Amino acid sequence: MPLENILLADDNEDDVLLLEMAFNKAGLAPRIIAVSDGEKVLQYLKGETPYSDRALFPLPQLLLLDLDLPRMTGLEVLAWLQTLPEFKDLLVIVLTGSSNDSDVRKAYALGAYSFLRKPPNVTELAMAMKNINQFWRSFGEPASRSAPPAIP
Repeated sequence: MPLENILLADDNEDDVLLLEMAFNKAGLAPRIIAVSDGEKVLQYLKGETPYSDRALFPLPQLLLLDLDLPRMTGLEVLAWLQTLPEFKDLLVIVLTGSSNDSDVRKAYALGAYSFLRKPPNVTELAMAMKNINQFWRSFGEPASRSAPPAIP
């Protein structure tokens, strides 16, 4: 199954634009829906207004989650996701500027499948997106995910 729907949680519009450019540079074309804070992630996943139309706002196959979000941090989003069995198969990859080892440990403890520091340029970000796509193609089916493998 191809990677088609990504929910991107990042409050930096430049980072959102760079990520979209990176997917294009990598030759990938998933639908990326960006939200700018942690509470909007919850609204989106719960299908609350303004995200209630699942034809327009389908459940994502992948959540790319920044940790430094307003209103609710990425770590708080991960903790919330752990409380809901309907999201146990949602692939969450932390994509953040944080270089704090404590954040890495906390993110994995809260169910993140991978932790990536934001690459410094579009070329490296495109390579990371290719790796994420390859990872998804290999491990994206929920039934085949028994343990969080590392992204190359």
